[in-house]
Amino acid sequence: MYDFSIIKTLRKKRNISSEDLAFKAGLTRATIAKLEAGEGNPTVATLQALAEALGLSASELLRLAESDRMRLPQVTTVRRAHYQGRRYRMGRLEFFRLNAEAGHILRFDAAWHEDTGEVILLLEGHLRVRVGGREHEMKRGDALGFKALQEHSLQILEESELVIIHHSLN
Repeated sequence: MYDFSIIKTLRKKRNISSEDLAFKAGLTRATIAKLEAGEGNPTVATLQALAEALGLSASELLRLAESDRMRLPQVTTVRRAHYQGRRYRMGRLEFFRLNAEAGHILRFDAAWHEDTGEVILLLEGHLRVRVGGREHEMKRGDALGFKALQEHSLQILEESELVIIHHSLN
């Protein structure tokens, strides 16, 4: 299912009036209005003309118009000896919201990661993060990012609530 009402957003981002877009694409103003209202089913030729007028490929315009863009993550519970929380997965994006007990070191095996970046956001508490031999202290509200392929650990200095995000680097 596709929602071509995004054409209006794309047009406005480019400071193009609907009349100018219609002219550039060789379409009628009525066709543009219909698509921007989320109505109609454009032909391949119409998609190609609109995409070119907006500086996109037809496949990019189709990808942007996919109406199932909002989706819920897969959620699982995580329980380990000194921390617990939830793991959220959405395609290639993964994040954890965890609560960790003070006085423990959480070690993460670099073999779990390949071309992945990691971001830690400390919501509450105090941590010492060790990445590839370097240390950084984090307090409430701090964030830190690094390549996850490096050996890394978290020393929980006081009870902490944190978010760990894994994202593709390519």
